Amino acid sequence: MRKNNSVFYYIFIAVSFIIVGSSMAVMFKSINKRSQNEAVSRANYNSNVNKNYVDNLFSDALDSLKVIANSVEDVDINNNKELTKRLIVDSNYFSELSLIDNKGIRRYGKCMYTQFVKNAAFESAMKGRASIDNSITLDSDNRKQISMFVPVMDKGKVKGVLVGSILQSKINNLFNMNVMHDGEGMCVIDVSGNYICGSDSFFGKAGTSNTNYLSYIKSVELLDGNKDA
Repeated sequence: MRKNNSVFYYIFIAVSFIIVGSSMAVMFKSINKRSQNEAVSRANYNSNVNKNYVDNLFSDALDSLKVIANSVEDVDINNNKELTKRLIVDSNYFSELSLIDNKGIRRYGKCMYTQFVKNAAFESAMKGRASIDNSITLDSDNRKQISMFVPVMDKGKVKGVLVGSILQSKINNLFNMNVMHDGEGMCVIDVSGNYICGSDSFFGKAGTSNTNYLSYIKSVELLDGNKDA
C-alpha cells in the first residue's frame, strides 16, 4: 500500500481470505504430508493475492475521496450552493457523499453527525487523519455500507470531514468478479473476526448465520491444533 494510506492498517485492520475447496479437504483429512503442504502453500499464495486486491481497492477509494475533499478546501463552509456544485460528482465507489463541519453540523449530504459521534475513524478524521471505518452502518435507505472519512482542510486546520459511503453489496459484487476459480471464496473481516464483506462463494461455504469468522473456524475445528493450517 502507498505510504500515505498506511492508516488503513491501523483503522480498518482487514484480512482477505481465500478458501480452496480441494485444499480444505486435503487439510481437513490430511491425506498425506506432501499434499497438505502443497495445499497450504497454494492457499497462502492465493490469500496474499486477494489481500493485495482488497488493499488496493480500499486504498484507491480512499485516494478518490481525498481528491474530492481537496476540491472543496477553498469553499466557504457556509456556501451550500458552491459545496453542492463541487460535491455532486460521478464516483466509481461512493453511493453517498456527506460533509460535516468541525462543529458536527451537516453541510451537505444525508449522513448525520450522530451516526459517527463515537466512531474512532470519524474522530481520527476530525483530527486530520484520513480513516476507514471497521464496521458496517446503514445509509439513508437502510442499505448496509462501509464509510470512509477524510478531513477537509482550511489553512492547515480541519474545517470539516468528508464522508464517503460504499455499499456493502457493491464490494461483494467486486469480490465475486475477482474470484477466478471454482471452490474459492474471499472475505474481509475486522480485527475481531466480524464479517465486513465477502463473495457469495465464501458465504456459500462458511454460511451467513454465524457473524464471526473466528467463531466459525473454531466451531468447525478448522485449526484443530495445527498452527500451520
